[in-house]
Amino acid sequence: MSNLLMTFIVQEVSVVSGLLNLGCPAEVFLDKNYHCISPPCLKLLLDSGANPNVVDSDGNTALHIFQNDITKMERLLEAGAVVTVQNHTGDTPLHLAAKAGQITLAEILLLRGASASMTNNADMSPLDIAAAADYSECFKSMLTLATKPRNHKDRNEDRMKWKEASQKWKEAYEGLKSNLRAVRHDKIQEMTREE
Repeated sequence: MSNLLMTFIVQEVSVVSGLLNLGCPAEVFLDKNYHCISPPCLKLLLDSGANPNVVDSDGNTALHIFQNDITKMERLLEAGAVVTVQNHTGDTPLHLAAKAGQITLAEILLLRGASASMTNNADMSPLDIAAAADYSECFKSMLTLATKPRNHKDRNEDRMKWKEASQKWKEAYEGLKSNLRAVRHDKIQEMTREE
């Protein structure tokens, strides 16, 4: 099926329902090229047993693909989508949220168990990415949620571990900000000299 045709199909519940009734596998609609799937069609597919963790040729799950729509993300999470799946570049959905500075999405993923310290193939965590991109609000929000203990049993151990990590990330973030200011200052000086 062509991408253009699929773009129209995934907008119509009656068409998707008809294809499902004819035996079309529900996962076929969760491919990366079909990011324009409507929320009602996504609900129908998930209710019909579509695996929210199916991966495409790049290792992306639907959580990686549907980054721009929190409603779809929440539906996928309710259907059991795994937040820690890494694609072929090692990015989790939280890495992609950090790259885009999407605070709300990052918060949702962290509350569902995503790791702010898991590194990708470039050895960057979501916190590293947010800091490097100078998304300070996203960085602060992720750091705050990532350092909160998840349960009472491991509270003291988690506090110590996250306190150390928090300090490291804060220092790294401040270092990146300082380096960025220095680079900007040098660039301004260079431009002034050229004039």
